Amino acid sequence: MKKIYTNKLFLIFLLFLIPFLNTDIQGQIKYSAKNSFIKENINTPHIHITLPVKLHKEINLTFANNTLSKHLKGTLPETKIDTVIVSSNYSNQKKYIYEYSPSNRQIQSILKIKINGKWENTTKDTIILDTNNNPIRHIWKNWANQKWENSSRNISTYGINNTLISSKNQNWQNNKWVNSDSSIYQYNQNSKAVSFYYLKWENGSWVNRFFEIYVYNSTGLLESAYQQVWKNNKWVNNIKYDYTYDTNGDVISVILSKGKDIEWENNYKETYTYNDKRKLTSYIGFNWATNAWAKSTKYDYTYNNQDFLVNATGTIYKNSKWENKEKATFTHDTYGGVESKLVQIWKSTKWADTTLFQYSYDKKGDVIRGDVYNNQYSNWQQNLDNVLEVSYNYNTNNKYYSGFHVEASYSTQVTTDVLPIETPKISNFKCLPNPVINETVVKIGLIKNSELSLILYDFTGKKLKTLFDGKLLKGENKLSFNLGDLPKGIYFLNLRSKFDNKSIKILKLN
Repeated sequence: MKKIYTNKLFLIFLLFLIPFLNTDIQGQIKYSAKNSFIKENINTPHIHITLPVKLHKEINLTFANNTLSKHLKGTLPETKIDTVIVSSNYSNQKKYIYEYSPSNRQIQSILKIKINGKWENTTKDTIILDTNNNPIRHIWKNWANQKWENSSRNISTYGINNTLISSKNQNWQNNKWVNSDSSIYQYNQNSKAVSFYYLKWENGSWVNRFFEIYVYNSTGLLESAYQQVWKNNKWVNNIKYDYTYDTNGDVISVILSKGKDIEWENNYKETYTYNDKRKLTSYIGFNWATNAWAKSTKYDYTYNNQDFLVNATGTIYKNSKWENKEKATFTHDTYGGVESKLVQIWKSTKWADTTLFQYSYDKKGDVIRGDVYNNQYSNWQQNLDNVLEVSYNYNTNNKYYSGFHVEASYSTQVTTDVLPIETPKISNFKCLPNPVINETVVKIGLIKNSELSLILYDFTGKKLKTLFDGKLLKGENKLSFNLGDLPKGIYFLNLRSKFDNKSIKILKLN
């Protein structure tokens, strides 16, 4: 058992913070939580800064770290997401509308729901920026009685290097703003957070809830992050993370400890391995049992030649051996955005399909459509909601929505862009029906006569066969194919000419 005594250190930080507590600069807990790498749920300890890694027991098959397009950010015209429409099995259809400042920062979002065929206002978030584009105010309003009425707001302040210093959340009650919760951050000389202090407003005064301290090693990497909660008028240890790194600065282990009075007890550990390109290839999870680390779960990751994640396989340790649990198979667009993700579980002696995510992109790597399907009795149905990711701006930004179908539209920042040397010749490329049972028709629209090749690939990118290679005439062309010899699964049709390269996904049934 590792012991560490922290109460004196907490008192030192609290003495520094006391002057702030009666001021009007309080917490942004709902934002710090949203931006954290650690998800907040009933089983997940929560630290309020961006940690080096997520504990993979919390994210499992969702891990994907495609960075091909990250260097593009700031060098190409920035795409702004304007409107997103979400369909759900459990609520009315929703529409999110976003507005931006001249500097391309979001300053407003409006949520509408469709009632009796008409879009009706529900909530609005207005954002006020400072001269450095930091959000210093969020004001949420609800639509009632044919007008916008105050609901809640957030007030934030920033320090050197635009670091969030403090923020406060308030609710609108009885025609006035009433405090809700607050938080205060401190930073070191390198602008890295060293503490986080969170309070709730109860019975007319601020009440301690929890406090966090972050410790860094000599190279500036987070070495530990721990949290104490206020209980029975004293600070009590709650959770703690400890990290170790390799010479590249990549995390090779993280230990989660649970608090016991002024001591820490081991609870869970993960270890990580990487390939020569510093891509995560595996992690092993361990539970602390009978004063020793016991193997629990293991996930292995493989990548294609563009370093995009293509397979994630999870196993559990039972009876002194690893047994299959779940896996996901990914395909990607040009910029690394996920085009498809097929999730399977190990059932009896084989893999069984459970969930399929499919996304369509425009030429700038913006998701324009997303769908999630659930496999029930060997049929893919859209009868359950899931989290759909809308990635955009060359796969450098993303937003998340809950539903079974999402559609997004965009605008582009005015700037000089590089025009293609030759105008594309393909105006239309569809496969009907899709999903496919046996027969399908591929429709190809051409602006002028063109030499084309049509190639079929499986979901791993392996070439299966060339379906067509020759010349097609201007206008609409139809090519019929029988795919009855293919097993069920995901396939891709790639249509290529001298100046065009388009792909569509095919879902083969039965």
